[in-house]
Amino acid sequence: MIINEKERVLECSQNAQYAAGVQFQVTQYCGEIFKRYMCQGSVLEMGPAEGAMTDILYPFFKEDYTIVDGADFFVEAIKRRYPMIQGHSKLFEEYVPSRTFNNIILGHVLEHVENPIDILKKCGSWLSPGGGAVRVPAGPIGHSFHRQAAVDLV
Repeated sequence: MIINEKERVLECSQNAQYAAGVQFQVTQYCGEIFKRYMCQGSVLEMGPAEGAMTDILYPFFKEDYTIVDGADFFVEAIKRRYPMIQGHSKLFEEYVPSRTFNNIILGHVLEHVENPIDILKKCGSWLSPGGGAVRVPAGPIGHSFHRQAAVDLV
């Protein structure tokens, strides 16, 4: 199952367009909003893709910023831009941090995992006492009219 999941994540990441057009602006806007409500301290950003939100948040948390993405090339590209970031190329299901974090961000990731509730539970256990809430900036609503229309078109 995990091998197939890794292949699926890599295939999906080949077509990612979070750093293109309006989607890029929306993702950065989410980062601007989150910046207002985040706690001081550490950040774990799960599924940063091309790093559109990372670009907004990193300058404020550069002392302690960690990313996790199933696509190696996303992690490597972000680490080239920000060498101080701790980067992990792992599936969320496989990632086991050695510590807790003050802030955890998931953007456009829950729709890509088999068990989103399990991922959210894990994230909850990775929050530091008194840490910020797990932030889920955006993701499609599976039962929305637009989603269902898109499924019918495929």
